[in-house]
Amino acid sequence: MPGAAKPTALLRLEGKGHRTKAEMEYRERGEKALQVERELQESPQVKADKVAHAEFLRLKRLYSTIEIVSALDQQAINRYCLELSNVARLQDALSQMSGDLAAADDAEARERLYGQMNRTSAAIHKGVELLLKYEDRLFLNPAARIRAVPKTPPKEEKPAGIAAFMAKRAEG
Repeated sequence: MPGAAKPTALLRLEGKGHRTKAEMEYRERGEKALQVERELQESPQVKADKVAHAEFLRLKRLYSTIEIVSALDQQAINRYCLELSNVARLQDALSQMSGDLAAADDAEARERLYGQMNRTSAAIHKGVELLLKYEDRLFLNPAARIRAVPKTPPKEEKPAGIAAFMAKRAEG
């Protein structure tokens, strides 16, 4: 199974590429076509959320020098930041419920808290799975975008069979 695709700049730096010069140039043009010169924009929901805002600023700093992540990714980045904030909020609520559980006196209150903790834990698990999908498929894994760039230029289709014969015959 082939490994993750690497950007052409990295292939040239390593000096390990088996691609021809034409293939490398074609791939480099494809990579440049995916770049957008605009800066990442933060959504109003992310600005309003303290945790999401801090994560957005952190990611913006990290990705400021990377050409692969661009303004095309801003919606995914905003959603990722909001989901990260949501998971953090749910984890805080779960730890609060654990403290309430220790203070609960009767069995009904304990049972109700266990139910809430179970639902909160399930929501945390779903949120973490969603975060992993965002990281893997959207913006935190730029190799995914590089994999989308065709590695070889399209080959010219030559006529085969009777079409080749007719073409040669027409040429003279």
